[in-house]
Amino acid sequence: MLDVAARHGVKAITESFPMAQANAAIEKVKKNKVRYRAVLAN
Repeated sequence: MLDVAARHGVKAITESFPMAQANAAIEKVKKNKVRYRAVLAN
């Protein structure tokens, strides 16, 4: 499946949050308000 994704350019859709907003990101996850995947960026 990873090979198919690589060949066809399929990428994960993410919502990035800076580390300074980690608490807000966690609350958003708890409330099911994040679409797809939440990522904390440093």
